[in-house]
Amino acid sequence: MEFKIKEARYLIGLLVTALTEKRPQLPQGDIDFDYLYKLSVQQKVEAMAYIGLSKLDNIPDEVMDRFENEYKKEIAFEMIRHSEGRKILSSLEKAEIDCLPLKGWVIKDMYPMPAMRYMCDIDILFKEENAEKVRDVLQGLGYETAEYGKNPDVYMKKPILNIEMHKALIQDKTDHFEKTWDRALKKDGCSHTYYMTAEDYYIYMSAHLRKHFFGSGTGVRSVCDIFVFLNRNKDKLDFAYIDEKLKNSGIYDFDMRVRELCDAWFGDGEMTDELYGFGMKFLYGGAFGTKEVNMRNVAASEISSVEGKSFLHKKIKYILRLIFPSPDVMKEEYPFLKRVPVLLPAAWIIRGFRSVFLKKGTVRNVLSNAARVSEDTAEKRS
Repeated sequence: MEFKIKEARYLIGLLVTALTEKRPQLPQGDIDFDYLYKLSVQQKVEAMAYIGLSKLDNIPDEVMDRFENEYKKEIAFEMIRHSEGRKILSSLEKAEIDCLPLKGWVIKDMYPMPAMRYMCDIDILFKEENAEKVRDVLQGLGYETAEYGKNPDVYMKKPILNIEMHKALIQDKTDHFEKTWDRALKKDGCSHTYYMTAEDYYIYMSAHLRKHFFGSGTGVRSVCDIFVFLNRNKDKLDFAYIDEKLKNSGIYDFDMRVRELCDAWFGDGEMTDELYGFGMKFLYGGAFGTKEVNMRNVAASEISSVEGKSFLHKKIKYILRLIFPSPDVMKEEYPFLKRVPVLLPAAWIIRGFRSVFLKKGTVRNVLSNAARVSEDTAEKRS
């Protein structure tokens, strides 16, 4: 889908209208409402976009009907997810399994209406030693085990319910997330259902957002989450604690840019050229990121890890590794090298021939993404 700047900017205006008292201005000239709809679906913000459109006059009926259908579907799905989520948490409580809801389950109730915030999964943190008990509980509730033994364990109930049971949170440069349970608070009236403090939850949100931004990418809904959370909790957050933890974890600079972007989009902050470009990356990325962005960020991370005198030196060494993998890597792909290691040059030729003629699209993408990595991107990714 070709990216259209005018419609993308207008979508941001609709989200601002949905979440604040501001009203977007109708764009000058024609607007491609079909593209606007598709972009909102890609970003998983069609319900919010509908709320924004509903505050305007002179929007074509067929456009409003299209967005309204998505909004009504999301209301129905939200009712199902909410009912099911409460049932799961209640069942885990009864089974004496410590659990802590995460992500959309927490943030959706901070929106003006929960259905405005699309939620793909219900995410819950639990203690790894209870994995079998969790599986028994969820299977007893009619869920099928889609993945087990990794992080997260995934359970599904068709057609729309997807439960991700997390044994651990993301890793950072400190042990902050490893000690989440030490700081968790029990929900009133519960013995095994916990929640994070507002400060810890914000730190988790910011770390999770940074991980996806420099991974496969993420969409504007993530920025909306930060704005909604800050708007709801800004008067009671201990920012000295938050900023200290973010600095220790290497997240602070990124988080400050996100806060500035929120202020520029939803408040009265200045929209600089740098912030505008930063915001556009969320629109390019889609709700759950793209394979292309992920491949480029993986390349940036790997280039950063290469030893070299300069960024260019590291980049050249990395590309040469792609073309001529190490003997250990080649032995895994061509077992005969374990017996006859002197045939390594011949194996490189065979691999090159197969890559050019059998996997030329994949090879081209890998090398292209490596070549496009800039020093600035590599530094931010590391």
